[in-house]
Amino acid sequence: MDRTSAIIINYKTPDLTVDCLKSLAEVAVFGFTRIIIDNNSPDNSIDLISDYLNRNNLNDSVDLIVNDKNAGF
Repeated sequence: MDRTSAIIINYKTPDLTVDCLKSLAEVAVFGFTRIIIDNNSPDNSIDLISDYLNRNNLNDSVDLIVNDKNAGF
């Protein structure tokens, strides 16, 4: 089975990350996965992104990975 994934790297840009998730919500592809990787943002990125996922019932359909260091791209 072919799978399509959108991998979003976040570093101190939670608003852009949420905007990207909103855009991806309009894409309906079988097997479509959304993955957010936060590169140890020193701001409140994780809280804002998690809040958006919770409010929109997306916790089961979006994987949020929180790195303990900035691993870059």
